[in-house]
Amino acid sequence: MQHRIRPLPILPLIALGLPASAAGQRPVLWDSLPPGRYDAGFRRIWRLDDSRVWQRSPSLATATGPIARPIRVDVWYPARCGGRRPASFGSYVAPPAPSEGFKDMTGLLGAYDLQSYRNLAGDPSAYDSLMAVATGVCMDAPPAGGRHPLVLYSAGWYSRSPDNTVLAEFLASHGYVVATVPQLNPGLWTSNFRSTPAAVETQVRDVEFAFGVVLQEPEVDRTRVATMGYSKGGDVALVLQGRNPLIRAVVGLDPSFALGSGEDLVSSPYFGIDRNRVPILVIRRPGGEDALHLPRALDSLALAQRLLVEVPGADHGTFGDDPALLAYLRAGASAGVTAHTTVARVVLAFLDTVLGPGSPRVTPAGLDAWVGNRAQALFQDAAPVPDTDGWEHVLQTRGLAAAVHHATDLGRQFPTLTIVEERSINALGYRRLREGHAAQAVDLFRLNAQTHPTSANAFDSLADGCVALGDDTCVVAAYRDLLRTLPSDTSLPSEVKDRMRERAQKALQDGGL
Repeated sequence: MQHRIRPLPILPLIALGLPASAAGQRPVLWDSLPPGRYDAGFRRIWRLDDSRVWQRSPSLATATGPIARPIRVDVWYPARCGGRRPASFGSYVAPPAPSEGFKDMTGLLGAYDLQSYRNLAGDPSAYDSLMAVATGVCMDAPPAGGRHPLVLYSAGWYSRSPDNTVLAEFLASHGYVVATVPQLNPGLWTSNFRSTPAAVETQVRDVEFAFGVVLQEPEVDRTRVATMGYSKGGDVALVLQGRNPLIRAVVGLDPSFALGSGEDLVSSPYFGIDRNRVPILVIRRPGGEDALHLPRALDSLALAQRLLVEVPGADHGTFGDDPALLAYLRAGASAGVTAHTTVARVVLAFLDTVLGPGSPRVTPAGLDAWVGNRAQALFQDAAPVPDTDGWEHVLQTRGLAAAVHHATDLGRQFPTLTIVEERSINALGYRRLREGHAAQAVDLFRLNAQTHPTSANAFDSLADGCVALGDDTCVVAAYRDLLRTLPSDTSLPSEVKDRMRERAQKALQDGGL
């Protein structure tokens, strides 16, 4: 069901009882964003990905020397700053290389970032002031303790590194670990940031490598992970979720697929209705249409909760650091800052919901409460396709006939989707059989056989269940269907098919069935 959300007044987070940070002061660049209960820490982790080659390495033609792809992981986290002073904004920019293998990367990034900040500032004195302004983090502060949910962030093409520092600091103060990597596609040194599936895959692998690194950190809760991406990084976030079952939610910040067709995304084998089943929030600039509607790429993901939020007055730069930096440089608030603040509040509310304990779901009323009077939203719920345990529940509460009818109806609605996963239901049936629930096991095996009528293995499992149940009529029917489907079933090795045939024939003959 699709719901329109009416705009409501913003609920100030401070009014909701959220405490201020331990530092007790709102950072200058945060504008009106309220600090959370934690201080925010920041550190960098440097690693070499030995599975990939750094194509600019001068050692490629030699037998020795560094050739691994350099990865810099920037991490914001809940911390205890104690007496530490907040880091300056310049602490984020152009860090020195820790070793020879990172010199080329840091040189490229540093040159790009410094020029970008100088262009943004406009004159040397403004640039110096920006580099000196205090951030909301303490460098290398000790973690606050405990395990916290993780947000993996991917910047877009042309983004500085790190990007979205204000949002990352804000989330860290509210109890999130945020990790990102610089954008290291060839455009960094060729000035050609053309988007291709290969470029998306390179960035996905960089963020995925960083994921493996930060999962080892003691403050990270691997059971509560989300991906978030800006611009083309939104495509990266969805692809990464599609290939990793630990990821429970996705946030797209004016993602490329939200205002276009998303060819780079939909061409990925890790994107699709069978892979992207988690809640997805897309928050973007206005699309220009009178009525909100889901982007084409999101519309195809019928098994995911999809939330679309449009922020009037926002442009593409609203979803990065530019509004906060420009407001500081120009000594005044702007419409961009107001929109940026709305983005941060909605992202926090979404993450608090979907990464909460248990298996929380967003509701239209919940989205209604976050959005505020400066945004409009659309809620699209997930189609009711049960997972493996869900099918067991359907069978137990509604019976086999209802389960088969439901599967058949869903199959008509989503003809490209596997509604009942044969292997999963089969395993569940054998589990129930081992637990002594033969009748329930037979119902599961029969559901599998009826929804996979060309699978000899499904009928073989049904025969096992019928034998355990002592139902000779069921055994005969199952083995006869097995023998009927074996010749055309190409999914099984010939030796397995021979064993199944011999067993079925012997059972029918020996039992006089």
